[in-house]
Amino acid sequence: MASKLAKFVMSKQFDDLFARGVKKAAEEARAAGLPPAGDERVFKAKARRATVVYEAPRPTTPKRKTPRVA
Repeated sequence: MASKLAKFVMSKQFDDLFARGVKKAAEEARAAGLPPAGDERVFKAKARRATVVYEAPRPTTPKRKTPRVA
């Protein structure tokens, strides 16, 4: 026998509420300028994007002048 939660999840009411929530989240994402995942609309870039390159950090210990002997 299914629990109350399982019955609710399988109900038409849950399906309607879930669809409304997804639609609302997609509208909020578009309003914030973020296309939702799987959105088939094509958004053109408004400006060229800058590419930022981060160099690797320098080691804190200096390199040895002579190699270690084991």
